[in-house]
Amino acid sequence: MFNSNPSIRRTQAHLLRIPSTTTVWPDEFLELKILDDAAPEGQVALEPLTDTDCYGSWLRSDINNSIGGTLRVCNTTDDPIRFTKHQHFGQISPVYIPTPTCGSIGIMSIPSTEAKAPFSSSVQIDPDSKLSSDVKHNFRQLLEKYDEVFDPQFRGYNGAAGKYEARVNI
Repeated sequence: MFNSNPSIRRTQAHLLRIPSTTTVWPDEFLELKILDDAAPEGQVALEPLTDTDCYGSWLRSDINNSIGGTLRVCNTTDDPIRFTKHQHFGQISPVYIPTPTCGSIGIMSIPSTEAKAPFSSSVQIDPDSKLSSDVKHNFRQLLEKYDEVFDPQFRGYNGAAGKYEARVNI
């Protein structure tokens, strides 16, 4: 079953430039105005430009808050950092967290290292004792080969259309 409301979003990065020559002292903030269409309010992903002089010293990729169309980035080093007018500083992209639309998302668990009985162990092969031992052995090998079919936690189904239950009557 496909989701009838897919979550599609265009991503676009906006270049940040320093408006005028400035020095950012330790523990002070560099404030940058963000264009209206970039992300005037809310969270933005800040990515440094690797070809700038300031990249290795203090700026790291991070999620920052844009308040009133302004982005504030703190100088966390012990040294002042000087920027020239129109120097490229980094780029920002709006942060988008899609909301789940169908059922709950399960958390994958780490498999246990304990030896467990195969899921197919409850399947009865030849309850009337009419098959030869070779045929029974072949059936058991097939059950072990496709054991995941008998797993009660069916992988690949998220429960969106309700509980899935099957019964086989032979």
